[in-house]
Amino acid sequence: MYKTCDLGLSAALVTVGFVLIELNRANEKRVAFMFKDTPDLQEAVTAYFSGILTGPLNNYYSSLRQLKARLYSNDHGDFLNR
Repeated sequence: MYKTCDLGLSAALVTVGFVLIELNRANEKRVAFMFKDTPDLQEAVTAYFSGILTGPLNNYYSSLRQLKARLYSNDHGDFLNR
């Protein structure tokens, strides 16, 4: 399982097609975004931090809004059941 607390990275991963498995709220200030860890995901993470990740940027804002909505909702369980 790949875990990150980086909202921007998580939105980018969702935008390029990775599925958010779960939100894990460890405390009131931090939420971990959980993705299935694969070699492709690791390549995407490296590309994101290198500034070379490409994808449908017009969908990035939508992915960001979707993740923020999940952050502020009361349900932080399995993201796939939505």
